[in-house]
Amino acid sequence: MKLMRKMVPVIIWIIVISFALWGVENIFISLQEESKGVGKIFGKTVSFKQFQDALKTAELFSQKPSGEKISIEELEDSAWQNIVLGFQAKREKIAVTDAEVKSEIERLFTSDGSSFNPEFYKTWVLKTSGESPRLFEERIRETLRIRSLIKQHQDLNITVSDQELAQVIEYQNTQITAQAIRFDNLQDAEQVYSELTKPENWDTKKAEPASAIKTLGPLSLDIFTAMMGIEKNDTKLIGELPVNGFSKPIKTGDGVSVFRLIDKKISPSEDLGQAEKEERKKQLAERRKQELFFDWWQNLMREANIQKFSKPNSAPEAVPSD
Repeated sequence: MKLMRKMVPVIIWIIVISFALWGVENIFISLQEESKGVGKIFGKTVSFKQFQDALKTAELFSQKPSGEKISIEELEDSAWQNIVLGFQAKREKIAVTDAEVKSEIERLFTSDGSSFNPEFYKTWVLKTSGESPRLFEERIRETLRIRSLIKQHQDLNITVSDQELAQVIEYQNTQITAQAIRFDNLQDAEQVYSELTKPENWDTKKAEPASAIKTLGPLSLDIFTAMMGIEKNDTKLIGELPVNGFSKPIKTGDGVSVFRLIDKKISPSEDLGQAEKEERKKQLAERRKQELFFDWWQNLMREANIQKFSKPNSAPEAVPSD
């Protein structure tokens, strides 16, 4: 049990991805359907063998931090996730040496100060996975490749200047209340914006169900823009609005919005000592690293465009791989 607890999963549990669930029966595709694949990523067919291998790797190495049993749906999600990550790792030409594989195996199969026992390792692999140590080591290699890819996009060198810190503190000290009219597209938003030359024109929009006004606040400017999914350049624009002023159409996380500033209060900034400044910079840099990683993850999944064939007999013909 100690050994299995050491086999930490590659799955990133802090990332929540809503994959459509596959039924268990869809895993067991008949051999005659195998050539049609089980789905697609990046426009390329994923064969039954590829998916089966990824699923087995997930079964061997995936483990919830809580120690709960992993459901078949979660294993399938992990398999799809790792197929995408493995494909991306190869695109980025990430390689894992035999020495790195050997070192990882010794780490996994060594505990409490004991030395690595090759015979125990071989016996465990044969009994647990039902495959040769060579195949098991290739699973380790792929796991390390994916881990290296993730680390590469997490461990970014981010620095924060005094000026950037001062701006963030200003946003945190600015409390605003604002109203928003949301639109699905920029054209509609621009049409309404052209009509909003006076506050009373804004108020008439309350009578139009399609342009329901949403009020938010009071919130600090940084929290307000984060909640709305507003980019940094537009955060400054909203912060500079006068009370009762209107923003140009601004892209948000769920469309496009026009904002009207209802109230704004700015608290004086506290004087920070050098140690406190450096700590704030460190925290801000860490937050930006997380934001950049999440953006990379979202873009990767969007580009991968995972397609799961719900029924084997409805899958399209296989597309030759590069």
